[in-house]
Amino acid sequence: MSTSWPGLSGGKNTVYLSDGSYIMAVKVSDGSLSWKFPADKGDPTRPFFTAPAVTDSQVIVGDYCKAGSLFSAVPTCTLISLDAQSGNQKWMYSQGKGKWVGSPLVVGDTILAPSADGLLYALNQNGVQRWILKTNSSIWAQPASDGTNVYVASMDKNLYAVRLSDGTKIWSKDLGAAIVAGPTLSADGDLYLGTLAKEMLAVDAATGNILQKYSTKGVVWSAPLLINGILYFGDNQSSSAGSVYALDVKTNTAKVVDLNGPIIGGGVKTTDGLVFVTETGDVQAISLDGNKGWTHNIAKAKLYTTPVVVGDRLIIAVSQGDSALVALDFNGSQVWSFVLPK
Repeated sequence: MSTSWPGLSGGKNTVYLSDGSYIMAVKVSDGSLSWKFPADKGDPTRPFFTAPAVTDSQVIVGDYCKAGSLFSAVPTCTLISLDAQSGNQKWMYSQGKGKWVGSPLVVGDTILAPSADGLLYALNQNGVQRWILKTNSSIWAQPASDGTNVYVASMDKNLYAVRLSDGTKIWSKDLGAAIVAGPTLSADGDLYLGTLAKEMLAVDAATGNILQKYSTKGVVWSAPLLINGILYFGDNQSSSAGSVYALDVKTNTAKVVDLNGPIIGGGVKTTDGLVFVTETGDVQAISLDGNKGWTHNIAKAKLYTTPVVVGDRLIIAVSQGDSALVALDFNGSQVWSFVLPK
């Protein structure tokens, strides 16, 4: 049984799961385990929650910090790279002093890793530090990048724009509330991100100016999904309520679909529309025009993690359920489940 808040990412015919003491590669075809790290007994004092960053050759993920030693009160926090095929460790970066919560982002040959110590670390593909951006509070949000600049949101209420090449700050903007989810960057150069003040904001990526605000019923915990000028995202209103929003970015008006549970993770696109998950265990299909489709409930589960789609499978990471992963087809029928190895 998984009891953590797992991280999940998709690759070629494989999903990568960060859950408790392990990082695991699971085959999408049948839910069998390809490898786990560590290969033997995991360290329960160093759990993994961050969704891995996946490239053709690497799986990059940070841990949630082991406590300081007898001689040092400073935690030892590590960002590690694993071989995507074998799960063998390639390198380790141990200069971070905060828990790794946000998922790293790989842009070209640069790895951008946000940390709860308030720093954004830029490393090369061998784990060698290139530059560091300092903010005034924890960074839980995955950055966004257009290949030239990087945009990172901090719990200090600010959104930062820096140069990818050297980390030089271009601008910063106080958005009025803490931000726990990364921005979504449009092809037009606008950034969209939710805050803990129950708002979805549009920000000009060139200047940092706020272009518009949309008030939500609850707190937005995940990055929105932008499809054909419509932002799709969920919120957390209470222990039994959340809504999915289909927000037209031109008119700043939304169609709202209420669900029977808070929505922590983001949405994922399928061939037929979108899927969101709720803390109450529901997997809910939503059409692109904002109507409910099928619902699949995973018994005894809490669902916090953004699902992933690999091929024709929808993969759900499960907390507090009998399985760690559940695979569905695009009609909501279960194909397989994966139980954590003992």
